[in-house]
Amino acid sequence: LFDIDLSTQKIGGYVFDGKKDGNPVVIYDYNQFKDANIDDVFLNNIGRHITSKMRCGRVYIVAPSNRVDYITDYEEVDDIRYYFLKIPYQIIKELHQKDFKKFRQPKSKKDVNALDESIGFSFNRTPAVESKISIVNDKVNIIISSFSSEEPRSAKTNAEKELSGFDLLSAVFIDKNYNGKEFIMTDSFFCDEIKTKNNNLVIEIEKASTGKTVMVVYTDIFGNDLTESFTL
Repeated sequence: LFDIDLSTQKIGGYVFDGKKDGNPVVIYDYNQFKDANIDDVFLNNIGRHITSKMRCGRVYIVAPSNRVDYITDYEEVDDIRYYFLKIPYQIIKELHQKDFKKFRQPKSKKDVNALDESIGFSFNRTPAVESKISIVNDKVNIIISSFSSEEPRSAKTNAEKELSGFDLLSAVFIDKNYNGKEFIMTDSFFCDEIKTKNNNLVIEIEKASTGKTVMVVYTDIFGNDLTESFTL
């Protein structure tokens, strides 16, 4: 699950449960911490041990989705990004009656009504996204410089195995005035609606209509999401 190598390691006195892509992994023991969640206190506790050892690094935390207090898929604390690999609880009855099939997300509005049937349950394999936000005059630009999917090759069709980069992006969903509690979509952009500039994807929104925080959800064609927020 999540392509994690289960081998304990210690960094700055903190014991991690494994590695993912060479980065340390915490497997949250919700039975041990029955009255606690993944929150600022939990992240700061890890940071006290490792910040001086792995500046600008990343840590993966595997936990039940309802035990993570953050709506975003990662939080950055003292230049370390903590990525949350959330495990959903729901299991659909048909899982044992039909072969599991994960549906594909549309890349265009015209394909919305052509969605495949989805049977079973799936884990969110957070895409890797490099992005930034900039303000130019009266516009707010969301600039996506790279995008890649973490969906395993074994789950792809032969045609999908040939895709890479932005070809794997389905759509981007935006909350222009994130309230800090819930994502309320104000804008959506399918891949074929997003402008390309200097090999980057650029989404332009009016500055006058945005609040202090903008939340962005990137979805790949396999239905995996990465959620992040920007403070203007």
